[in-house]
Amino acid sequence: MAPASRRESRSEGRPAARSGRGSHAGSRDGVATLRQDDHATYVNFLADEGEARVRDAYPGATWNRLVAVKRRHDPTNLFRLNQNVPPDGGES
Repeated sequence: MAPASRRESRSEGRPAARSGRGSHAGSRDGVATLRQDDHATYVNFLADEGEARVRDAYPGATWNRLVAVKRRHDPTNLFRLNQNVPPDGGES
């Protein structure tokens, strides 16, 4: 075991640990800031979760642009595996 003076010196320069109710307030505030009101997801994390989750991965104008590209370049939906964006935008 190290001498007492060496054990005590290990904590020098480190901030003191906080305790009590407010110790995680900063973390909670940060999480609240990052939390969004939508249910967006990262498309590469999806498996076979259905069209609604694919739609969540491409919110708003992004989905509309992908549908326009799909209508133009793949109107028959030949490329429909993985995370499909249907040419009709899923409105069939």
